[in-house]
Amino acid sequence: MEQILLIDDENAVVEAIAKVLNHFGYDVTIARDGEEGLRLFNDSPSLKCVVTGISMPKINGNEVARHIRISERAKIPVIAMTGCTEEAIERGLFNLHLIKPFMIRSLVEVIKSLTSDTQLMASESQISKMNGIASNINGRCREEHR
Repeated sequence: MEQILLIDDENAVVEAIAKVLNHFGYDVTIARDGEEGLRLFNDSPSLKCVVTGISMPKINGNEVARHIRISERAKIPVIAMTGCTEEAIERGLFNLHLIKPFMIRSLVEVIKSLTSDTQLMASESQISKMNGIASNINGRCREEHR
């Protein structure tokens, strides 16, 4: 079972995503803020992917990703999720970003794709393709919530 670290300060979001990822066979470790997330990242060498919110107390998602990118496990996939604008996400730190609300099914697909080979960070073309998929999904979600 692949281990995913899920970091976000919105309890409803974390619980819903964790439940779905568990259903798809992932072992989800939850952190409620970036500080706890970094501690769990450092203490969990078997992690296959990190999914993090951006705007959080103590340490934000950009800082979490920056720490991961300078660690010995810099190639681990990191996915950003935010309710803010895309400008809040620092480019180059994440394999993919999703704007809330998004369809959890799309997150599962992205995690499957990114964790199929965690030894290599996604190529620019893969990132571009996944961001295109995420943009389409984000657009559909916005339409559904109007």
